[in-house]
Amino acid sequence: MCVFLAGCSSQPGPQGPAGPEGAAGQPGATGERGPMGDKGDKGDTGPAGPPGVTYVRTKVVSPAGTALESGNALRTAIAGITDGQSWRVKVEPGLYDLGASPLMLKPNIHLEGSGRGFTLLRSSSVPDVGTVVGASGAALSSLSVENTGGGALSIAVYSENVDFAFHDIEARASNGTTRTYAVFLNEGRGTFENVRASASAPSATVAGFRCVSCTVKLMRSSFEGRNGSDNHGISLAGGNVELHDVNASATGGTRNWGIASRDGNHTVSLVNVQASGNGGDLAIGLLVSGGNGSVRNSHLQGANAASTQGISTSATASDTASHSITVENSVLIGQFASVWRARNFDVRIGHTRLDGRALQEENTPGGYTCFGTYDADFAAATCPAGASIR
Repeated sequence: MCVFLAGCSSQPGPQGPAGPEGAAGQPGATGERGPMGDKGDKGDTGPAGPPGVTYVRTKVVSPAGTALESGNALRTAIAGITDGQSWRVKVEPGLYDLGASPLMLKPNIHLEGSGRGFTLLRSSSVPDVGTVVGASGAALSSLSVENTGGGALSIAVYSENVDFAFHDIEARASNGTTRTYAVFLNEGRGTFENVRASASAPSATVAGFRCVSCTVKLMRSSFEGRNGSDNHGISLAGGNVELHDVNASATGGTRNWGIASRDGNHTVSLVNVQASGNGGDLAIGLLVSGGNGSVRNSHLQGANAASTQGISTSATASDTASHSITVENSVLIGQFASVWRARNFDVRIGHTRLDGRALQEENTPGGYTCFGTYDADFAAATCPAGASIR
């Protein structure tokens, strides 16, 4: 062993532990951008879209000095179309007052406003028909229509033609002394989207949407009836009607139906619908009187009335036909009854919340089939197997 002697070489000691890592240095400068890569091959051409409507030409209607003069300008523009061809009448922003006479559309005219909040067509005390009256092949879009009432009937949009169309509109009707309808179709056909319709009157039958013998689909729309004696968000008489993503409400009257489907061998189908009746002696989310119905993913409620029902069915004593209503994945609310089953109805309910009792007429044909039903506390809710109450 060498100790402090010249010429001796010592062996290195063991390496000590690594010290803590120092702080990160400042990032270096960004390098130059590299060259752009080659352009890729052009993709295949997609399929051609559906053909649009071909117009012979377009008329533009501008507001005049007063609202009444603007209404006359619009009426004159439509009256001047006499060739029977397809025309687009573009209405600029403004109030177009039609007085006490309806605006009668002509076949194949598309009346297009500048948006629901910008173009308003208004009338008052129009007898028997609406502020705007549809025609075969005519269409209405991107505007608001209003009837301020004063006579027996107050209707904003009216049509008896099976091929009259509208979308992206707002319709308002008020103060009819017997009937007030925001939209009234007789034998209407087709699909109507993005519609807002409301009706209000102090003493009348009121409906946001009224349809007689119609085959229609309503999508992404809302309908309201209020303050009359009998109020309806949607009132149907016969036909086949589909509702998708629709809100229907009725309030402020003696009897209030969110949706009422009556008269004849009809079918009503609800998907993603909110329907409510509120207040008075009777408040019902959905009424199916005769006919058949189906409900999916919907919320139906009667509230704040002497008698409240989520769904109510009814059939006259002379009606011997069998009827059905099917409910899936929905919420039914009514203090008197979440569901009321009338004679000759078969009611099938699956995976649905029943906030209120399921009841039925006693000793009548038909019955309930329920699976996966539960109450407001998420406890199992059963449907009656036999007689309940009258």
